[in-house]
Amino acid sequence: MHFKPDAKRRALRLVAAGDELWQNTRHHDRRPPVSFLTQPNIVIARAIGIIAIAAGFLLGIEGLNQPDSIWLPIALTLIVTGLCAQLYAFYRTIMHKMPSRHSQE
Repeated sequence: MHFKPDAKRRALRLVAAGDELWQNTRHHDRRPPVSFLTQPNIVIARAIGIIAIAAGFLLGIEGLNQPDSIWLPIALTLIVTGLCAQLYAFYRTIMHKMPSRHSQE
């Protein structure tokens, strides 16, 4: 048995559902490829959201152990703040990925 490599044979590539659609829509807006470092507001919002939610849950545990203390309202405020930060980051990510109306004209 002798295996002859075929130069015309293409390498197998796994394609996720919607991969071609995602690649095609990325090139219509004529923006350069964007890394997360070029959008610091998204990274900052995600980091603040994660930290606020985690701190809210930790303080919430303490607040449930001491129901008359101020820890439970502070924990709920931190959780809501973290969720708002995550929603802002999600909104900015979606708006950044969508092609603008001006580029379609």
